Amino acid sequence: MVVSQVLRLLLVISRCLFVVVIPSNDNLADYMNRVADVTGYNESICNDFPDDKVCVLGDVNFECNSCDPGFTMFDDFGRKLKTSYSICDDLVCNNVD
Repeated sequence: MVVSQVLRLLLVISRCLFVVVIPSNDNLADYMNRVADVTGYNESICNDFPDDKVCVLGDVNFECNSCDPGFTMFDDFGRKLKTSYSICDDLVCNNVD
């Protein structure tokens, strides 16, 4: 269910914050449908509040390259919003011994 995968908070200061968990690609036939559910839900909220600023945070569970189908769909979502995004994987150094 999309609602359990996406938490949307409409803040008083006119901003939308999405906390998103894109499912891992388990090579099942419905993977693209599950990703489309999440991105489609986010897109519909953005269309309902076109003047709001948007911040999408979360765990996308895919490699950020054009060969990954999850990234391709998420990238399409970003392009429809005519926005730019930043990949933040390398912002925190995580050393585990």
